[in-house]
Amino acid sequence: MPNELEATIEPFIQKYLATQGHVLWREIIREFPNLEYLPLNSAIAAFRRIAHKLGRQTMHETRKDLIIY
Repeated sequence: MPNELEATIEPFIQKYLATQGHVLWREIIREFPNLEYLPLNSAIAAFRRIAHKLGRQTMHETRKDLIIY
């Protein structure tokens, strides 16, 4: 449920970006532990859509280094 996922994590991402300038997937997991086993492609897709909305970019090779900046 992509829309539900984005609605859950986008406010956190916006707040985090305001103070840190970037957010890693591991910060999302700390805040929302139930997302730890979300498939990587779902996490990437959500990060890309949110980054696009916020005028940011994403980068990743693994779940560990998935980032919006």
